[in-house]
Amino acid sequence: MDISVKGKNLDVGNALRGHAEGSLSSAVDKYFIRATDASVVFTRQGRKLRADISVHPGPRGLLVQGRHESDDPYAAFDGALERISKQLRRYKRRLANHHKGQGETAMLALQYVIQPDHEDEEIAEDAQPVIIAEMPEEIAILTVSEAVM
Repeated sequence: MDISVKGKNLDVGNALRGHAEGSLSSAVDKYFIRATDASVVFTRQGRKLRADISVHPGPRGLLVQGRHESDDPYAAFDGALERISKQLRRYKRRLANHHKGQGETAMLALQYVIQPDHEDEEIAEDAQPVIIAEMPEEIAILTVSEAVM
């Protein structure tokens, strides 16, 4: 996972950067292993510090954001991280398959073969389909309830 830590009107030190990267990667990996990227932005607003965290947990385009303000940058980051963790936990629960036994009926349907209506049309044995393009693509295997979400 690619994590960027930046500061607006603030110099982010190595200790704060290391704390942010370590805590964020462990919190996101707890719920989603293949998270794509995350960004942390620390902003000074008067006496307060604000931490904005945004995470892309998967390839589906979801963006999870959290924000917290505090006097201490570590407290601001930890508060925003709690919000992110809560949102990721709720999203993971929504994706959970609660109907695991229903997949067996779909497997039974694979055993049947439907014959075509037109058997009189013959195709040459050496005929090959035309390949336009071959591109590797990662396709997620989903049940109907996951695809609807």
